[in-house]
Amino acid sequence: MIFSLNNASYSYDGKKNVFENISFSLKKGETLCILGPNGIGKSTLIKCIANVFKLKNGTILIGNKNISSMSRTEVAQRIGYVPQADMSVFSFSILDFVLLGRAPHLPFFSSPSEKDIIIAENAIINVGISHLMDRPVTEISGGEKQLALIARALAQEPDILLLDEPTSHLDFGNQVRILNLIDKLSRQGTSVIMSTHYPDHAFMSQKNVAIMLENDFIAQGTAEEVITKENMSLAYGIEVAIDHVSSVKRKVCLPL
Repeated sequence: MIFSLNNASYSYDGKKNVFENISFSLKKGETLCILGPNGIGKSTLIKCIANVFKLKNGTILIGNKNISSMSRTEVAQRIGYVPQADMSVFSFSILDFVLLGRAPHLPFFSSPSEKDIIIAENAIINVGISHLMDRPVTEISGGEKQLALIARALAQEPDILLLDEPTSHLDFGNQVRILNLIDKLSRQGTSVIMSTHYPDHAFMSQKNVAIMLENDFIAQGTAEEVITKENMSLAYGIEVAIDHVSSVKRKVCLPL
């Protein structure tokens, strides 16, 4: 396993747990899609995995190494984290912005090498925004910013990519582009953990799915196993229809 989370719990105040006893693991190239209503703790869980917050209980293993024994630099070399909203207010070019992802691999006070520049350029090409290489980050669209953030994380050359609601506030076309990119990264061997509010995102590429509710995962498995009428009703408090669309050869989840 490239990643495992074991009996994890977290509390902001040391009393009430945001989540507790959550466990899952990922092999190289696997993707886990975490569903759940607003405020349930998905972002907090991802921040704990990113080592932004420290677990109250439980362990996080990257390979066979406990994250608690790793420095922040070591963690950043293994985990790339893309939060919901994080964009420079400075007029960096896209290339310079993505080069910031090389920081965990650079000695203090050193400048990026030619190798670092090539890695950053390849990350930009990989996410499909090479035509924006020299454009200031302050002059690109929301979808392009999201792709730039993912490119910055990829420049870290991580084993695991964490995406906190990567398609939020994006139009339909950019949502599809982000999801296609996630599938591409998975095929290239990057393990991905992402949160989303959209069950169809899991159906689109048959990702592994977990539903978070009441500080735990109430279901975990394949999209076919987890995204059911009963689970969606329990998680979101609404009735849904789940139908197979023959023209796209997959299921869709629709509110009633």
